[in-house]
Amino acid sequence: AAEVDEADAQRSAAEHELAEARMELEESRSEVSQLRVDAVRMSRDMKERMLSELSAHAAEHEVANSALVGEKGRWQREAEHYQTLFQKEQHDNAAAMHKARAEIASALA
Repeated sequence: AAEVDEADAQRSAAEHELAEARMELEESRSEVSQLRVDAVRMSRDMKERMLSELSAHAAEHEVANSALVGEKGRWQREAEHYQTLFQKEQHDNAAAMHKARAEIASALA
């Protein structure tokens, strides 16, 4: 009877240890699961933050590019204006030279 009681006590202790081990295993699984959830959330948050930063950076570049395009257009219009003035000056000089030659030829005739 003492041996049976001893065996029952050992079996009971072993079952208790097994139950504790199962609880620890379940807690570990739960912790691992929570860590995975946290890691996925952190990864998503980081991606969203990076995307937001990249979008803001792209918007800044778009504004800067738009300003440069406007500046380029202004400089092109100014260059065209001076080109027109230069061509008019050339035309006026050619006309004045032609007129002067005609006057000289007329005076010499």
